[in-house]
Formats: sequence, structure tokens, C-alpha cells
Amino acid sequence: MTHWLRRGLVGALLVWGVVLAVQCEQPAVDAAEEASGPYTLYVVRHGWHAGLVLPRAALGNTVWPVLDDFPPTEYVEVGWGEAAYYPNPDAGLGTLLRAGLWPTASVVHVAVFDGPVTDAFPQHAIAAIPVSETGMRQVAAFVKQSMNSAHPDPVAPGRYHKSAFFSSSLPYHGLNNCNQWTAGALRAAGCRVAPWRTLRVSRLMHDAQTCGRWIQSAH
Repeated sequence: MTHWLRRGLVGALLVWGVVLAVQCEQPAVDAAEEASGPYTLYVVRHGWHAGLVLPRAALGNTVWPVLDDFPPTEYVEVGWGEAAYYPNPDAGLGTLLRAGLWPTASVVHVAVFDGPVTDAFPQHAIAAIPVSETGMRQVAAFVKQSMNSAHPDPVAPGRYHKSAFFSSSLPYHGLNNCNQWTAGALRAAGCRVAPWRTLRVSRLMHDAQTCGRWIQSAH
């Protein structure tokens, strides 16, 4: 009886670790005002995580050194995740468990493209959030804090469009995952979200829609 109970407990922990691994909190940047204003921030769902799309012209004086590696475009999308899992389309169970059960290194994915956003991601669920100038600056600063300024060169090819992965200075683990990171960016934009409870992408997309509106459902 004890043997089976122990095996069941271990199995449950492994499953929980996998769930958390593929779902990213980072130092908070408090928003000065609620989301509203002349800019639009987009949240694009990619399976079990999501990316943030910002109008490149709205980045202002918040310079991301990694953008020097890309041609000028209308939009830039960023995402954050575990360093071994996120860039690897063939990551196996061992990589998932490693990503979720203890702190590991992380990376930032940067992709650039010209609009419309719905044309760039035609099969994805997308939420659009109105953001003030202050909110957009804070999102840009939030993302910049995630980048490892000591290692600005790409560490892996990107996943779509013109893109690449870059080293991040943040630790990744099951209770500090990519969806929490994106929720932190939404809070910086002015949305009333709680990153600590945003473990799953479904919760993240619900909060994004509540702060803004759906402009496209997944196909």
C-alpha cells in the first residue's frame, strides 16, 4: 500500500512539473496608470505560452541592443522562457522536467515583422490592449530588464519570421514561468493582473482579453 502511495505521489509531482515547465515572474515594474492610450499592445498565443507584440516606433528612448541585429520593421514580438526548452522544437520529457523542477537559465525570443499583426499570426488567438505612452515605456523597460546586457549576441536561431534567441539574466523555474513573465509585462502596461497566479496561458489570455479585447480567435 505504501509502495503504491509513494509511486502515485512521485507520478503526480512529475506531471505537475511538466505542466509548469511548459507554461515564465520577473522584477515588477509598477504601472502609473491603467491601460489606455494611443498605442496598442498585442498578446499572441503560441500553444502553451504567449508573445508580446509592440509597435517598434513606440519603444522611444528605451533601447534594446538586440534590435541592432534586425532590419527596421513595424512590429517586434518578444517572449521569455527556459533556455533548453524554448529554442528546441524537439525537447523531450527530460528537458521539460528539468525546466520545471528547479531554477535554470532562460532566454528571450525576439522576432520582427511588418503588420498587420493578424496577417503575421493568422492561426493564433490575439488580444489587443490599448496602452498609454507611460505604459508602453514601462513595458519596454520591463522587457529590457529581462535581457542580459553582458551577452547581447544571439544564442540560437529564432522560431518564425526574422528572429533569434538571446540570453536572459532571469532564472526560470516552475513557479516563475513564461506566462507569469508576460503577465508582469501586462501589469507594467497598466492592466490589473496578478502575475503570481498566472501559471497557465489560458489565464493569461483571459486577463489580456479583460484588459483589452479579442481581435482574432485561434483557427
